[in-house]
Amino acid sequence: MRLPEAKLAAVAKNVLEMMAFTFEKPGDYPGPCADAVRARVGFRGPCEGWVEVTTSRAVIGGLAANMLGQDDGEPPGEQQQLDALGELANIICGNLVQEFGGPAAVFNLTAPQMQAGPPPSVEAALETVTRVKIPLEEGWLEATLVVTTPVPAPSAASAPDDACACAAAAAGGSQP
Repeated sequence: MRLPEAKLAAVAKNVLEMMAFTFEKPGDYPGPCADAVRARVGFRGPCEGWVEVTTSRAVIGGLAANMLGQDDGEPPGEQQQLDALGELANIICGNLVQEFGGPAAVFNLTAPQMQAGPPPSVEAALETVTRVKIPLEEGWLEATLVVTTPVPAPSAASAPDDACACAAAAAGGSQP
């Protein structure tokens, strides 16, 4: 059960464009770096999991400055940079759960949790992981979606038609 990479990429790119005025620049992804910073936002609803956004410390200064409307050449403080990355993860997660859960599904999101270092590689082996790498003009950003619990099958008596939207979207289908 995986969300197609194209959907994850489209949501992440849209959020970067709308919130941070940052655009994809086609090119090579350099791979994880030692100074990577990750923001993770969990979700719980018809299915559970988390979204994680990873980038280098060099990139989050520009993202934060763009989000705050700063153009004086000075990057925002470290806490503002981390808050900006957390907010991007939060917005990407909120958009993704609507994408695969449908507009009627109710999800609770956790506050962003910040972590240093590249994402663990063990997650990539799970079949419920979707990961995209987006090259940017000033560096790169990686978005990861992990669904940790199976989606319960809807029963005709107790669940609306939208109850299986998570499973359909994650399998690459569309909502009923």
